[in-house]
Amino acid sequence: MKELLIVETRDAADHADPARMADLAAGVARAGVPATIFLTDNGAFNCRRDSLERAMAAGVQVHVDRFALGERGIGEATVPEAVALAGIELVVDRLADGACVMWR
Repeated sequence: MKELLIVETRDAADHADPARMADLAAGVARAGVPATIFLTDNGAFNCRRDSLERAMAAGVQVHVDRFALGERGIGEATVPEAVALAGIELVVDRLADGACVMWR
């Protein structure tokens, strides 16, 4: 696998899956495969979760969708510094580069 991109659309307050996906991404990164999590839709609420901090410590890149933040009234200034702001073009670019994508 060249790279793993997980597009997370669910809020961890409602589902256990976002934490599991963060653990999966961390395991993939520890195995030497670049891994990225892109938070969009209600997944944008996860940008301050401890599970993402653990994934980032393992080398996972985390990006949050600017549009999703705005739609949910989350100020960009409240996003942790380690979480990058991005747009949907990140997904398009990674797909074009041959990444494996999981859309949750």
